[in-house]
Amino acid sequence: MPRTSINLAIQAEERFQMSGMTNPDTIAALGRQLGAQYVVAGSITALGSQNLLIIAILKIDELRQVAGDIQTYRSISEIRGKLPGMAKTIADASRQEVSKLPQLAVPPVQLAGSADKNDADTLAQLLAVHLVRTGKYRVYPRTKSLEQVLIEYDNQFSGAVADEYMPKIGQGDNPRMVLSVTARKLGNDTMFNAAVINMDTGGQEAGDTVDYRSLEDGRGLWNSWPLN
Repeated sequence: MPRTSINLAIQAEERFQMSGMTNPDTIAALGRQLGAQYVVAGSITALGSQNLLIIAILKIDELRQVAGDIQTYRSISEIRGKLPGMAKTIADASRQEVSKLPQLAVPPVQLAGSADKNDADTLAQLLAVHLVRTGKYRVYPRTKSLEQVLIEYDNQFSGAVADEYMPKIGQGDNPRMVLSVTARKLGNDTMFNAAVINMDTGGQEAGDTVDYRSLEDGRGLWNSWPLN
């Protein structure tokens, strides 16, 4: 269900048809479009001489990230060869049974000192993808990925889709664990601290700290960071 220029064109046509300049009998039933159940949320960040592509699949009614993948590339032509592998990785992950896993919310990164916000936010998205891949948590991102879900949700309530197809965000899950993440500038390094907090007890279930100097060396941290 594309939400790009195609959707903008449909909405423009809908406004035209409702303007009274066309016969009501010929008005297209745009409200019968299907409402999507999932959103592809992604971001591209400069990474030295390369680019870092982060893709996440989020389920709208639960606000849960069901899969994700990470790739680096230098030119857009390289992406074509990576797409089949990315699609398989995401499809395989989305079929995993996760109903018995603990739920974990991943809010935006808290900044301290002069830590770079864009780098820290990108690392938080990388961490969310890593946590999904470990199969230890059901992950509920509250970062920029969620903003893209809310845009889709607003689109579905704009009148372009029928009521019976609209996922109800109000029925989404409320995780009882939250990932507290802080990026703190320490001289030339940035300390990235993450802790899994039990919201009912206030106790820390797990946590770890890593240091990085740039996004380029920070992106590989999670491969050796179990957070269990």
